[in-house]
Order: sequence, then structure tokens, then C-alpha cells
Amino acid sequence: SLAMNVAPSQLTYQQGEQLSLAGSQFTITYDTKGIEGMADTYETVVYGTQLEQFLESYDMSQIGQQKITINLGGQTAAFSINVEAIQASQILLDSEASINKSTTKQLSATILPENASNKSLLWSSSNEQIVTVDANGVITAKKSGTADIVVMSATSGCWAKCKVTVTIPCISILSAFQKLEKPHPMFSLGAVWFVFGLSVALSRRRH
Repeated sequence: SLAMNVAPSQLTYQQGEQLSLAGSQFTITYDTKGIEGMADTYETVVYGTQLEQFLESYDMSQIGQQKITINLGGQTAAFSINVEAIQASQILLDSEASINKSTTKQLSATILPENASNKSLLWSSSNEQIVTVDANGVITAKKSGTADIVVMSATSGCWAKCKVTVTIPCISILSAFQKLEKPHPMFSLGAVWFVFGLSVALSRRRH
């Protein structure tokens, strides 16, 4: 027969971690009845690490409690372990982003550690009148202004934030003037000078 005297030192694992029988001890009892010069039984104590090759199948990717069985020639001994999920501890996300009105943009978040069991994310916007975000991190600009996009782990609660600025490009301002029906000559001239001045100012800022 096979009996466990001392359980393994480690009975709680993270998902994917390697099982170990270190620290455990087992007693193997042999039936020696009828063998001249020996008692009916003979016992010997072995360390668990000597029996790892006799482990029945198990799955360290399965979260929760599971039974571990050692099968030595049909004689078995078993114990239970608990496999825990690897929680996300950090989310990496750009702290700032800019986007033009009426356009979309993909925000990319990275979960750490890379082997986290659950990588599901929850996205939200602090002001959906300015910018919205879908379940995949794609933002849509509604009107000019700023809003915070927050992404959070669905299981661990860690989060990150990106400040999004929505702008109206200069070409949109010019297009608005061009759509006016029969504008006053002075108004048209003023619009041209306004757009020209704005372009010069932006050009100087870039340099």
C-alpha cells in the first residue's frame, strides 16, 4: 500500500506554475507474508520527489481545487492543491492623446504581467458628449474639448487613464466659410485673412 505521511510544502499555486512534491513523505508497505525470515509486511519511507514520475494526469492551467494522485503499481495516495488565477497588476496606456472631431482612433492598453489569467478590460469615458469609447478601446470624437478615457482590469481593479483632446482642424473652419451662400464681400475677405493669420500662427508655433 501507499500512504502519505507528510503533505507537500506547497499546496497553493498560481495558474501554470509547476507542481512539486518537495517536502512530502510517503510510506510504502510491501506484503512479505510467506517470505522466509521476514515479517508479514515491510515498510519503507520515501520522499515525494522520488515519486513524481508516478503522478497521474493533472492540469495546472485549471483554476480552483483539484486532486493530485500518485499511482505506484496500482497503489494510490492523493492530496488536494489549489490553483489560483494570475491577477493583472498593471495596465500600460498612453497618458495623453489627440484626435480630430468626427474621427476615430484606437487606444492600445498592455496588461502586466503578460501571463495574467484574465486580460479582459473595461473602458469608459468621463464625458461622452466630447469623446466615446467602445469595448475594444476605439474612441470617437464628438465635439471639441477634453475628456479622460479610463481602462480597468475586469478582475483585479488596476486601471490607467488617458487624457484625450478633441480638436477641430483648420481645414474644417475654411470649409465652413466656403459653404456660406453669397457671403458679403467684406465678410469673405475677413474670413480669408482670419484663416491666413491662423495658419501663420500655427506655422510659427511649429518652428
